[in-house]
Amino acid sequence: MDAAEVAGAGSEPGERAESKPAFGEAQAASAEGQSLGVYLARMREKRRATVDEVVSQTRIPRHYVAMIESNDYSAIADQLYVLPFLRRYAVFLELDPEEIASRFVREVQRADGAPLARSIEPYEMDRIVERKWLRPALLVGGLLIVMIVAWVVQSRHHRHEAMAHLAGDLSPHPDVH
Repeated sequence: MDAAEVAGAGSEPGERAESKPAFGEAQAASAEGQSLGVYLARMREKRRATVDEVVSQTRIPRHYVAMIESNDYSAIADQLYVLPFLRRYAVFLELDPEEIASRFVREVQRADGAPLARSIEPYEMDRIVERKWLRPALLVGGLLIVMIVAWVVQSRHHRHEAMAHLAGDLSPHPDVH
């Protein structure tokens, strides 16, 4: 039974099951000498997706999609800036994002002549960093500002009343003859 038959197991007779790339297919493509960009472009075409669909659904800028598919990263300072976009592209193509990122790093290292890393830690650039201290700090800071403003307003009001009282004591009273 080949991969297409496994993917189609359990579907209705006569229906063609949507072929989903098997885990490790990116490594197999690499062994055939196919670059990552060419592999991703072919997977996009296999899904019948256009570059416009990739751009709109992944929010990856068009020039990054072109860079990725052509393996031409000369327009950016550091090729690792592409990793978050590669992961999004892999998810869009229903591929393993970490496998694609690992393959990209291996290809970049091979091209640079650098030794291959034993493992890479995934970058979590798309994840929102939670700062648990930020909200309480802003609340305390805001309270301090409100208290200072209230103190300044109250002290000016009292000073103004005191001055008015003193000015009233020094002026001649119209009732006294």
